[in-house]
Amino acid sequence: MRVGIIGFTFLTLTTMAVAQPPVPQLQAVFPAGAQRGTTVEATAFGNQLQTAFAVWVSGEGVKGEVTKAENNRVQLRLTVAPDAPVGERDLRLVTKGGVSNRIRFFVGTLPEINETEPNNTVAQAQPIANLPIVINGTLNPGEDVDCFRLTLKAGQTITADLMAQRLFPYLPSSGGQPGYLDGVLVVRDNNGRELAFCDDIFHRPDPALAFTAPADGDYVLEVHDLSYRGSVQFVYRLTVGTLPVVTHYLPLGWQAGTTVRLMLSGLMLNGRVLADVFVPPSPPQLVTVLPCLDGQPLAPLPLVSVPFPVAWEVEPNDTPEQATRINPPIGVNGTIYRAGDVDCFVFTAKQGQRFVMETWAWRLNSPVDTVLEVLNRQGNLLAANDDHPDGLKRPDSYLEWTAPSDGDFVVRVRNRLNEGGDGFAYFLVVRPFQPDFEVRVNEDNPCVPQGGTVAIPIAVVRREGFAGEVTVTLADVPSGWQVRPLVLPPNRNDGVLTITVPDNAPLGAIPLRFVGKAQIGDATVTHDAIGLETVQYVDQQRQDVVKTVVLGIVEPLPLRLTTPEAVEGKVGSGVTIAVRVERRGDFKGAVQVSVQNLPPNAKADAVTIGEGQSDGTITVQLAANTPAGVYTLLVQGQGKVGEQNVMVVAPAVRLTVHPAQ
Repeated sequence: MRVGIIGFTFLTLTTMAVAQPPVPQLQAVFPAGAQRGTTVEATAFGNQLQTAFAVWVSGEGVKGEVTKAENNRVQLRLTVAPDAPVGERDLRLVTKGGVSNRIRFFVGTLPEINETEPNNTVAQAQPIANLPIVINGTLNPGEDVDCFRLTLKAGQTITADLMAQRLFPYLPSSGGQPGYLDGVLVVRDNNGRELAFCDDIFHRPDPALAFTAPADGDYVLEVHDLSYRGSVQFVYRLTVGTLPVVTHYLPLGWQAGTTVRLMLSGLMLNGRVLADVFVPPSPPQLVTVLPCLDGQPLAPLPLVSVPFPVAWEVEPNDTPEQATRINPPIGVNGTIYRAGDVDCFVFTAKQGQRFVMETWAWRLNSPVDTVLEVLNRQGNLLAANDDHPDGLKRPDSYLEWTAPSDGDFVVRVRNRLNEGGDGFAYFLVVRPFQPDFEVRVNEDNPCVPQGGTVAIPIAVVRREGFAGEVTVTLADVPSGWQVRPLVLPPNRNDGVLTITVPDNAPLGAIPLRFVGKAQIGDATVTHDAIGLETVQYVDQQRQDVVKTVVLGIVEPLPLRLTTPEAVEGKVGSGVTIAVRVERRGDFKGAVQVSVQNLPPNAKADAVTIGEGQSDGTITVQLAANTPAGVYTLLVQGQGKVGEQNVMVVAPAVRLTVHPAQ
């Protein structure tokens, strides 16, 4: 990964932030995409945007600049290279308060236009002169409806594909309903008579339809929310033309490093159409492939890449007696072809042999809500799972299972919703137990003051019996930066690592890549971390995966703390940590210091380093039952500058706790 800082303003320490400036909140960007090889003028909406000075976009080939900034609106100029990869990006604004949350931005291959208001009625419909086209629009507050006029010949077929919920999958709402744009597409004649209608595809809220003109003339394509709501965040991209729209496909998974022939189904595909794609050799993970028809790329599709053979289900396989035989480790592509359909697969196991069984469906935009079951040859249920225990992967299914005896056993897959059809596909993985872990960064847009320190919250998910120590650090560390890694002992799954940047670090944004390392058996295993953002969905918070964690570098604060890199002590003893306060500018006040992330049963009282004092100590009292091991402590400081409380953190302290004897 190339590491570069977005932003060009350098500050010396003569300029000082009195307190942490407000973090920017980005609500929407319009338009939400652009064609390769074009430059577009865009508008970003949100809060605390008045100091925006740069744009950050993930991936290659998209550059942005701020042309005008106001409190809740920023004008942008976005340039997309002719060879920019097609698909979804993360776009963020950079302000003096740090880096904003991400907004999805799409790179496409078709010409694009923006809707023109007023276009609420058939009479006001905006003429669309050329097809194919991507229309960028917004359903504004006040029961907004957008209408577009198409001139078609008798027998001419066009498709319309709305991207709205996929732009904003999670929006806060009231009344117990999701807040995203629940789009509806309607085709009307010149008199307003409805000729075609679609409000979703399977369980996907974004609609798509195909329409064949019964006669020469004008037709109106209408877009509105199902409940006629509107919002600045009800941004959409509407693709219209004589174009295929893939609604479902097979397979959903394939062996890494090989070429697979996709069977594409949908609108204007005249049955299943074949397209060859290469599966990247980077298993096991979700990858994106780009099928092409007649040399033209279609929409990117998700695919599971696995490092072992892949098979297909063989019907009939509804009963254990009819089960398709498989030989783990293996991936299996299957389909719930009808309501009530179940698929059975049989394999041979030895007593005590441990297996992992997992389905991929919902994560691949399939409408199947799988239930996974294990039976013996007599059909007796031995184990079952509906929803994955990992909240990021629900409602797909996951089982860890140990064979109770030698013999054949059956894996059964069914749809909890009791629906079926050609598009109800899933990918089943059955493989031996493999202890492993995953590293997650629980803040996707942290910020750090020049010359200061930031604490990055980290979580480790241990899988399949792995209980070892994990060390997490920052990869590709820029010159002059200091990183204190996080060491998580077997009894801890979360903590912080700290990053300290130099005084002359340029204001701006820089992408971060974190790496976890652990010893599993005889092998040293490393994994890149995934970044997570917290989103509000209906009445609860969820986490969603971002493409990149981005650090904002902001103006320096009036104080900073320094600490030793490591301390040690014995169980039952007190451990002293030296803390130094460095005040800047006119700040001379007292600083209260505390310690977080203590070992089990340990205590540490906050201390105050008084006005005019620079050095102090804080004592961590280890209990008689504190487990021996290595811990990462976080020292925090708080001082009052004027009427503002300023919070800072010190570089993390590695505490080694030795046994009492």
